[in-house]
Amino acid sequence: MSEEEPRAALDCGAAALGFLIGLTRRAEDAIGAAEARAIVSQLPSEAVVTHLRDPERVADLSASVGVRTIQVHDDMIIPDLRRLRVLAPGTRLLKSVHVTGEDVLGRALSYAAAPDATALDCRTADRLGGTGLTHDWSISARIVEVVAPLPVYLAWGAAARERGRGDCAGAPGRPRWT
Repeated sequence: MSEEEPRAALDCGAAALGFLIGLTRRAEDAIGAAEARAIVSQLPSEAVVTHLRDPERVADLSASVGVRTIQVHDDMIIPDLRRLRVLAPGTRLLKSVHVTGEDVLGRALSYAAAPDATALDCRTADRLGGTGLTHDWSISARIVEVVAPLPVYLAWGAAARERGRGDCAGAPGRPRWT
């Protein structure tokens, strides 16, 4: 990642930038904690996006990078999400919900009380997000209704932006619900 890319994203209206650190699945845009720390130190808004499920490891990682937002991208259990909130006070907590079908509605609702916001993304057997897949837009809309008033964001990867759509949004533009 060049030094210009994060600034360009913020200049184009990104509300925050997520840095893929602590991954357990394949991702071409993963970076190390030291590189993320160097970038984060120059930005007004940033997030760690991690696959790790251990709240202590996630809290330590986010503290080492110096971020104010943590996006838990894997299926961390709810008691561990609550533990993470205690371990990382003052940090905004987002929980990814992977839109894989109708069953996601119950999963999204079960997570709704733990994070500050939900991020919708796709998953495959070897990827958590960054899949380039689309899903049924109506399921995303129903998730927004089910978890209200919790803010809901759609993942929006760089590769998808180049294709003119969100990673799993299935519609043009820059969708975002809050």
